[in-house]
Amino acid sequence: MKLIEKPLRLTQWLWMQFPDCSHKDIKQWLGLGQVSVNGNITSNGGMMLQVGDRVERHKQSKLSVQPSSSRLPIIYIDETLVVIDKPTKLLTIATEQERQQTAYRLLSDMLSQQIKQKPIFIVHRLDRETSGLLVFARSQAAKQELQDEFQRRCAVRRYIAIIEGALPAEHGTLEHFLAENRQHKVYVASRPSEGKVAILHYLTHRRWGRYTELEITLETGRHGQIRTQLAAIGHPIVGDTEAGSQHDPLKRLALHAHYLAIHHPVTGQLQQFHSPLPSIFQRLK
Repeated sequence: MKLIEKPLRLTQWLWMQFPDCSHKDIKQWLGLGQVSVNGNITSNGGMMLQVGDRVERHKQSKLSVQPSSSRLPIIYIDETLVVIDKPTKLLTIATEQERQQTAYRLLSDMLSQQIKQKPIFIVHRLDRETSGLLVFARSQAAKQELQDEFQRRCAVRRYIAIIEGALPAEHGTLEHFLAENRQHKVYVASRPSEGKVAILHYLTHRRWGRYTELEITLETGRHGQIRTQLAAIGHPIVGDTEAGSQHDPLKRLALHAHYLAIHHPVTGQLQQFHSPLPSIFQRLK
């Protein structure tokens, strides 16, 4: 901890204290919540420090939230983004039928109680029935940067899906053209011109009995594409009764977003996140 002896901007003070560090390093510390002024984490490098202010640089982010005490586990948080482990049967964002019980609303309420509130922005979505890693941005600029990365297909999203039956190949690629009707039901279009291309890659992890566990890597991020594409080839996800699944032993969809790799919008560093397979999936062994 250092006390400020004369008024100057925070970035100037940091450069004076750490002359061997680059501007990028200092920007990274600020973006990851590793700098505090008078005990408060800040990402504002342009703020004016006053005589007597206390400045600290922390090696680890101080914006942590303990996930064990909430029903909405937070995997990672800083002043730029939040990654949560969404439970199944929870909407990402409100619909006409459900306004309150959504990941967006619950996360907003949690953050307002535990740290200085900043708005959150939805970067992408998971179906209500799908569990796993979900990203929110904490600024409009970060949201746009992350969505651009998703659009360029640079982000890596992997899911574990347990399907009925077994695919003939251990690994492969599925490509369909998907469309959505007025009831928001996704289906495979009869002609390419009537839909949008959806591509995923699969790898077989294991087979047992009537089930197969796949790791799915998305190339595109169409709404409902994993469920629709697997059902289209005759291997619906276990529990997806709307798509033709004949079995629902878990009383939930057997689909989990378990891995995510993105570049941090501020630092540009690759960030990798993991979510363990829900323990209930072990019932299918």
